Amino acid sequence: MACVLPTGGAARVTDAYVEQLGVEIHDDAPISRDLRGNPYTMFSLARDFRLVRKAEFGDDEKRRLMDMRRSGAVEANAGGVDPLALADKMANSIDSSGKLQDTYLPRRVAVVRRADAARKRGRQALRENEWGSKAGKRSLESWNELPPHQPSH
Repeated sequence: MACVLPTGGAARVTDAYVEQLGVEIHDDAPISRDLRGNPYTMFSLARDFRLVRKAEFGDDEKRRLMDMRRSGAVEANAGGVDPLALADKMANSIDSSGKLQDTYLPRRVAVVRRADAARKRGRQALRENEWGSKAGKRSLESWNELPPHQPSH
């Protein structure tokens, strides 16, 4: 996977953070450090997140670090992200894993509406394909003008 370098304001913040570490960071070294100055592990990052969350919001706050990944995935999905691009961004196989999709992409109104709009476009394309000529095409609105279906006995 390619490394994505920060730009603009994110680059300035990253550079300032690395400078205050007081050590040289090699190209392949992790820059994010835990409260003890060690590179984060999956356990120490979650632990520090809990400590900061509690200090900032108190004991009743229950958000987890993974909630940020979920929010980002949901927002990207609602914006029409390509599944492979989302998988690259999240460094996982969300494009092909139903379990990851269920975890990070809960069913949302915006996603359902996007699917409904795609169905409508698909239905129109199929009708145009089926009828072929302009004379045989019907618009979606013209279907509303047809009499109700009468079942045959």
